[in-house]
Amino acid sequence: MSVEYKNIKETGTTSSSFNWVQNYQLSSGRTATITSINLCNTSTALQYVSLYLRNAAGTYQSIFQDIPIDGEATLEVIDGQKIVLLAGDTIYNTCPAGSIDIVVSLMEIY
Repeated sequence: MSVEYKNIKETGTTSSSFNWVQNYQLSSGRTATITSINLCNTSTALQYVSLYLRNAAGTYQSIFQDIPIDGEATLEVIDGQKIVLLAGDTIYNTCPAGSIDIVVSLMEIY
């Protein structure tokens, strides 16, 4: 068993539709554990962000929805908790009103 640590980054999310988070999709034969999710609001206005997980069958599940982040503030929304990803899982985010930078730290196991 091998382990690979990754930081998946998305800069300036500004769309109201689902976006890939750095086109990250877990490869076949791997599992991953999300260890932290950090959000940074790069604008001066309050922003809201949501993060979703889509499985290989196309079903969406919310990791969190409409988290408010003050202007020029940073928030760690997953800390100490773990989210397990399976092969074919994809992470999506939305931020309809403004600029949010996202860093998802995870550990891939294969």
